[in-house]
Amino acid sequence: MSAQPQVSVVLTTAEGNRDPIPSLRSAIAQTEPATEILVVGPTGEAADRVMAGEFGDRVLWLETASTHVAVQRNTALRHCRGELIALLDAHAIWNPVKLARCVATLKHAPQDDLVYTPAIFVDPDGTRHTPPSPELLPYGWILDELFEEPWIADATVVFRKTVWERQGGFDEALTVTSGQNFYLRAARAHRFAVIPEALTEIFRPAVAPSIVEHAAQIRETAEMLHRFFEDQGGDERLDSRRAYRALGLLCEEAARLSWAEHNIPLTLRATMGALHYRPTWWSRFFLYWVLWRTRKERIGMNLAAG
Repeated sequence: MSAQPQVSVVLTTAEGNRDPIPSLRSAIAQTEPATEILVVGPTGEAADRVMAGEFGDRVLWLETASTHVAVQRNTALRHCRGELIALLDAHAIWNPVKLARCVATLKHAPQDDLVYTPAIFVDPDGTRHTPPSPELLPYGWILDELFEEPWIADATVVFRKTVWERQGGFDEALTVTSGQNFYLRAARAHRFAVIPEALTEIFRPAVAPSIVEHAAQIRETAEMLHRFFEDQGGDERLDSRRAYRALGLLCEEAARLSWAEHNIPLTLRATMGALHYRPTWWSRFFLYWVLWRTRKERIGMNLAAG
């Protein structure tokens, strides 16, 4: 890394219901100025203000019609000039020293390629949730820990651009887990550093996800982890016992949520996944119960039709 590395900030606007200007101002106000700040998303009022030069010539707007966060990040990263990439979202705000701390960490730790911090989550009513024990967050080779629990928030991460190049970018087929998948793929070959101090505030949406949306998120997570384990080299590097347990628990949750939606095919698929990875009495009982309830309902429907 050069003595004074160039830093590119990538600010995505995928959550179109939030004004990205407060996030942008927090990036501009950093004590370690970024070389460039790329704001990416569809045109609108914020785009007009950026393109009019209101925030200076370091801030550029990259237009894309897509509201998919992975597409927006890949679009911006193809234009980045920085050695280091700092991710930011329209629902997050940085502490003024966030970039300085992250850049210094990577500058003095050439063995590490990504750095992250804990975050403070803010509810719509202003309630702040601080991380309980940030000093216990893992660092170094953290693939097993990342697979078990996706605790890294995108807006806290800074990484060397070479990581993105080697991993082939963010997976644009994923809607809610592209960041988690990127860190997993990176953790196969790269070390992570951590700064045990919350330097980012993340604002939770005013409307919580519905049961259907939450179920879809859990199913995507389970499918993504399964694909990573089976097809992307996860089985070669992960502790199989820990990975099987994590996948089994996630499949169980997906099965419960799918049943609450009364989605029988997805319930059965998730339950079979739970049986494969973590064959417990619960998964066996749940499978038989779903099959029994389904058969009973079909018999009732046939009787009613007759």
